[in-house]
Amino acid sequence: MEKKGGSSTNNQLEFEGKEDRISDLPDSLIELILSFLPSTKQAIQTGILSKRWQNQWTSVPVLIFYSSDNYSGDFGTFIDKTLTLHDCPKIKKFHIEKYFSDYELNLASKIHFATRKYVEELIVDYVPYNAYDEENAYKLPKFLYNNAFLVKLELTNCYFNRKWRVNWPSLKQLKLKSFVLPFAAIQKAISGSPALESLELINFNAVKGDAIVSKSLKRLSFVDVNCDDDTDHIEILCPNLEEFSVKALFFVNTNLTRQTMENVLFGCPLLRSLELSGFEYDDEFVIASNSLKKLVIGENDSTGVIEILCPNLEELKYYATDFVYLKVVNLPSSVFATLDFTSCCFESVTRQILEQFQHVKKLKVEEDEDEF
Repeated sequence: MEKKGGSSTNNQLEFEGKEDRISDLPDSLIELILSFLPSTKQAIQTGILSKRWQNQWTSVPVLIFYSSDNYSGDFGTFIDKTLTLHDCPKIKKFHIEKYFSDYELNLASKIHFATRKYVEELIVDYVPYNAYDEENAYKLPKFLYNNAFLVKLELTNCYFNRKWRVNWPSLKQLKLKSFVLPFAAIQKAISGSPALESLELINFNAVKGDAIVSKSLKRLSFVDVNCDDDTDHIEILCPNLEEFSVKALFFVNTNLTRQTMENVLFGCPLLRSLELSGFEYDDEFVIASNSLKKLVIGENDSTGVIEILCPNLEELKYYATDFVYLKVVNLPSSVFATLDFTSCCFESVTRQILEQFQHVKKLKVEEDEDEF
């Protein structure tokens, strides 16, 4: 007769005699797992899982440092020690975040480490005490202006020296967030990026004469980008532009003039996707395009009428408000349309809008059930 608990003992001995599965994973898979973790600090902490995992993070081509994480010592010291131990010959992604509450941090040396290892994706989130002051913005180091390996670059509250020439021949994605960086510096960056395909601008003020000129650009996004005067407009000369979006997050509305929007519609013959959310206008605004396939009209707190003249449109999403009236002219019957009434009084606008969509292929209506 088998003794009580004998089966459990045998199982334990059998388990101890075998290497645990997590230690048996190939190096390439372990490095892939570590590269998807939110930060390098967490990647280092996985060393407690297995002895074999203790130094695996040093070969991961992704380095992410958040100053908001809890560190036992100084944030800068932690980064310096990490970079000293890191032995991967090439870095795919390097992300560093610094808040104003941190101690003084030599960002240039950290960025230089990444560029010496041919970094492809560089993200610098610099959050000073006063983001509206040019003096507090981070001045980009001179060596970064000339880089042949960058493919994706994201900069927050960083300042360009307009006297230095930009040379980013491989750059395809550029995201800039700044309250103080002038449009002239942005155009200098665009001019030095002949392969640029995607540009996202956040928290910018534009003045008369500002322009975005690019033959390669395919996607352009404005988030809280404003013109200083109602008569000013941004000149957009991007003949190969396919996607354009205007959004308002921090501000109530993104104050772009109607002339800027008309410039995009008439000057971009390949435009396929347009999103307008938080766009401010009065009277009647006409969206006319033969190339447009997708149109998203978000919550626009304006008193005018939006008229749609897009004979080749395939997808339309409209977020209705109490103040904006939608007028559709010759809408194709093949359109997939979504009407979202969750942010307005459903009964006040339903009839006048729904009648225009009687012939479409598919119509989805969304409403806030709590109002009824």
